[in-house]
Amino acid sequence: MKRIIVGFDGSHGAAAALSWALGQARLHHADLLPWTVLPEQTDMTAGDDVVLEALRQAVKDISQGTAELRLRRGQPAAELTAACTDADLLVVGSRGRSPVAGLLLGSVSRGCLHQAPCPVTVVPDRPRPAHAYGRVIVALDGSAPSRHALRLAAEEAALRGAELHAVHAVSWDPLGAELITPDIDDLAA
Repeated sequence: MKRIIVGFDGSHGAAAALSWALGQARLHHADLLPWTVLPEQTDMTAGDDVVLEALRQAVKDISQGTAELRLRRGQPAAELTAACTDADLLVVGSRGRSPVAGLLLGSVSRGCLHQAPCPVTVVPDRPRPAHAYGRVIVALDGSAPSRHALRLAAEEAALRGAELHAVHAVSWDPLGAELITPDIDDLAA
């Protein structure tokens, strides 16, 4: 990856995402590109200028002066994914400024996961211990995208000196009145 695109709205989740992305940019020698997506409107107010300046300063502080905030107008998930190519990494926080804070995954992060042409990392806003990269875990389903995810996960594990764990889950539904319960040999076949 050559570029890391980060959604930044000034929230705790966005700050965690930008901080995590900074480490990734250093690890991969990639450009760090934080984006703020403004609502579509015609007039900027003096209050908007103050908010934008605060966002720019936050990006400068978190990125230690290595990144500059970029601005777009529109719907955040659509604009962030439009800024990406298939060679990028898109990083977003798990929740932004939405008033519905009880949801596990915010609408922007969910939209990015479904629309992005590149890998997406959703960073939780809770702190992680420094030794958090002992394992890289990847989910597999046999599809071409999951094989691509496995290749990326193997590269990330190698970069970090971490173990690679591949997970494949199988769901068995009842057929008619009977419940078919597979044993380990059925699952391995």
